Amino acid sequence: MNWKFRTSFDHYKSLYFSCKICGACCFWFVNIGVFLTKYDTVRLGRALSKFEVFELPRGVIVAILGTKKRGPGIYSCIFQSERPGRCAIYGFRPLECRLYPLLLDVSEDGSILFHLEHCEGLSLEPSEFDLRNINRLLSHYFEEKDFELMEALVLEHLQQKKGLRVKLIEPDIYGTWKEREEIWKKVVARIDGDTVDEIINSLRRSYDEWRRDVVGSPYKLRMVSLLRRTGIRIQHPIYGELGEIQSARVPLDEKIKELVLNYIIEFFRRERTFSFLKLYEVSLDDEISVLLSVLSDISLLLRLRREPDEHWLFKCISYVDQFMEYYAYRVRPDIVSRLERELFSME
Repeated sequence: MNWKFRTSFDHYKSLYFSCKICGACCFWFVNIGVFLTKYDTVRLGRALSKFEVFELPRGVIVAILGTKKRGPGIYSCIFQSERPGRCAIYGFRPLECRLYPLLLDVSEDGSILFHLEHCEGLSLEPSEFDLRNINRLLSHYFEEKDFELMEALVLEHLQQKKGLRVKLIEPDIYGTWKEREEIWKKVVARIDGDTVDEIINSLRRSYDEWRRDVVGSPYKLRMVSLLRRTGIRIQHPIYGELGEIQSARVPLDEKIKELVLNYIIEFFRRERTFSFLKLYEVSLDDEISVLLSVLSDISLLLRLRREPDEHWLFKCISYVDQFMEYYAYRVRPDIVSRLERELFSME
């Protein structure tokens, strides 16, 4: 089937995907499991006589798959083990999982909009699926009923949540998604630097200058980190020990610098989709806090190699990008907590 859609990552020159069945995408830092369509429950029923779900009284999304607590603030799908690994129901997995690494959204004109979550299955070199040809990936993983439900999900659920007006600055400055896009284009156009840290500082200054011009005051930056540093050793809450810092400063060659800037552009083009969380109500200040925190962690991870190449950069991005809900949750816990309450208190 050939579907018309937009993507937020079509500015990359090349991008490929091959699922490693590593299970990392099945671990989260918010206690919200996989969303299930009615057909997902039927499909799971072919493999299992019983499975834990939280039923929801809505149309296309009828339930949320149960989760297991794996550590302080860490949750996984019930079909994963203590550490990320092969899914126990991979052949019968739900629509949301079949779609991965794509994230479903809706554009201003009501059409399907795909975002991308970076994982270890992504590559700049040819592999199983060329992400410039999404139809081939969907045709490989989807059943016919999945296509119908994906379109219904956009029409029924996402369009209702994503308003035409969007918050720009707290408490009451609003605009359109197009106006938000133009703001970020101006901010990103002024950033530069020879290291990720320099790019971070340049991005912060550029945003601060724009904000002062608009409201006359700076913003309050909220920096968070997913990583734990002990001396020169870096630990990830899911992957464990990642290695030791090899250098104090990592100059970027032109190819790596281009990829870092492409990632920044991709972040803003996601339109406030943070992993599986769609926090349309956050402000530009919240977005910049999340992005600067993510870039700071990427900068630290790059220093685990003396001479990092573009492949190591992509791996560093995957270590943080597929856990974007961690950063969003800590920058705006009130919005995520409200989302959890709305999901699990529905009658």
